[in-house]
Amino acid sequence: MKVIFIGSDRNIFNESSAVSARMVDYGELFEELHIIVFTKQNSKFHNLQLAKNVWVYPTLSWCRWMYPFDASKIAKSITHNNGSDFVISAQDPFEAGLSAKRATEKTGAKLHIQIHTDFLSPFFKKQSLLNRLRLLISRKVLPNADGIRVVSERIKNSLLSDQNYKLKVSLVVLPIYVERKNYEKATPFDFRHDHPDWNFVIFSAGRLEKEKNFALAIKTLKIVCQKYPKVGLVIAGKGTGKTKLSTLTEMHGLSKNVSIISAEDKDIPGFYKGVDIYLQTSNFEGFGMAVTEAAYAGTPVVMTDVGVAGWLLKDGDNAEICPIGDAKCLASAITHLIEDNGLRERLRGVLFGGFGKELPQSREEYLQKFKESIENCLKN
Repeated sequence: MKVIFIGSDRNIFNESSAVSARMVDYGELFEELHIIVFTKQNSKFHNLQLAKNVWVYPTLSWCRWMYPFDASKIAKSITHNNGSDFVISAQDPFEAGLSAKRATEKTGAKLHIQIHTDFLSPFFKKQSLLNRLRLLISRKVLPNADGIRVVSERIKNSLLSDQNYKLKVSLVVLPIYVERKNYEKATPFDFRHDHPDWNFVIFSAGRLEKEKNFALAIKTLKIVCQKYPKVGLVIAGKGTGKTKLSTLTEMHGLSKNVSIISAEDKDIPGFYKGVDIYLQTSNFEGFGMAVTEAAYAGTPVVMTDVGVAGWLLKDGDNAEICPIGDAKCLASAITHLIEDNGLRERLRGVLFGGFGKELPQSREEYLQKFKESIENCLKN
C-alpha cells in the first residue's frame, strides 16, 4: 500500500525533530510514504528523503489560498493519475482535506481524513472568519471520505449528531499516542527554587494562541490570589499571544505570581511532576495532549469542558471540570484543592494508578491501529 500525507507541519523538514522521526515510523507501515507540506514560495524548504521509502515535498505556494491546488497537483504527479494503489490522508478536513479530495478525483486513489480539532465546537466557529470558511470546506470533504480517523469520543459524537454531515463510513477513534513512562518516571522540577515566595504552584502548557485562552488562566489566578496571595502560575509555551498575556498579568497586579516561559519538550515531564495542579483553560480541544500528560504524571487536573473531559477525565471522579470561560468555577476548584490536601492526594492516586486504559498502551499498538485505519479505506 502506498500512502500520501498532506498537512502543514513544517517541522517535518527538520530531520532531528520528533515529527520527522514519527514520519519515519509511519514509513515502516507502508510500501511508500509521500508527505506534502504547505509552504510559501519564498521559504527555503526543498524536497527531502527521510528514509528509503519516505519523501517530503514543499508546495512552495505564492500564497496560502493556493495550498490546496498546489498540494493536489503534487499528489497527482506522484500517483501519475493512476491512484488505485494509493490512499491520500489529509491531516485535517479543511485545506488539507480539500487538497486530498481534489487529488483523489478521477485518479482511483482513496480519501482518508484525520480530525485532531473539535471543529464543531461553537467556539471554533467564533474564533475567525477563516474557521467559518473551514466549516464549509469540511462539509464538502467529509461525505466523500473512504476513511475518517478522529482522536476523541467528543469529536465522534459531535460529528454523528450533526445533520450537515452525511458520512458513508464509520468513524475510527484513535487518540494521539503519549509515552506514559516519560511522565510517570520524570524527575520533579523545583519551581519554588526560582520563586521562593510561592507556596502552591499551578502549571499550564500549550501554544500561546487565542483558542487556548490563557487569559482565562490569569483571570482565574486573580480570584484565587485574593484569598491565597502566594499561589504561582507557570505558563509554558510559544506563540503570538505572549505580549498580550504579559500585559494582562501586569494589569491584574500578578507580575510576582505569573511566569511565562519557553520550554524544551524534554523538560515538560518534570514540570508536571513538580507542581501541585495542572490547569487547562482552552475554548476547544480535539484531544488534550497536555492534560493526558499531566494525568500520566499523577498531577491533579482542573480544566474546562473540552477534549477528553467527560470521557477520560470526569468531574468529581479523577478531575475538576468547569464550563468553558468560567473563571469563578475554575478558581473555586483550585481553592478547594489548595485547602484539601487529602483530595489532591486521592486524585494523584486515582490518576497514577488507572488513568488512560482506553488509550493505546504502546507505540506498536498505536501504529498498528493507525495502519488499519488507512487499510480500511481500500475496503470501502
